[in-house]
Amino acid sequence: MTLSVLAILLVVAAPSFASLWRVNRATAAVKRFSLDLEYARSEARRRGSAVSLCASEGTACQGSGGADWAKGWIVFADDDADGSVDGGEAILRVQPALTGGDTFQAGDGRSSLTMGRTGLASNLSASVTFTLHTSPIDANATRCALINRAGRETVLKAGATGCA
Repeated sequence: MTLSVLAILLVVAAPSFASLWRVNRATAAVKRFSLDLEYARSEARRRGSAVSLCASEGTACQGSGGADWAKGWIVFADDDADGSVDGGEAILRVQPALTGGDTFQAGDGRSSLTMGRTGLASNLSASVTFTLHTSPIDANATRCALINRAGRETVLKAGATGCA
């Protein structure tokens, strides 16, 4: 009897726990991205020179055109503000790949964001949205980071204007 009740509870509760897990995983990943964006902004102001984030699987930036930010990203002192790690440029932070087969991509396919010495985004001509989809796709778990031309970010939940 007790096992039957427990089995029924597991069948009913397991899907909602899985969805909750995906929501928490997506929220945490976008939060890490937000914190690194803010860190890049403050470091650029402190150093008086550009600091960039780029999609990366280690210590080199991925090429442009559909860069996969889910494979990880790095924050680095970008002395020449080209959005790419060159010899002698210090890597300040490294984020590992996202787990669970999640996807995280910029709407315009960009592979880097650069904060100029004033802390403002120097390589954005328009706002860009980074969208994180969990695997399997769960509409409730989708999160977006909308970054405006100044480099300020707003985190949106799925269904909000600008987050699909």
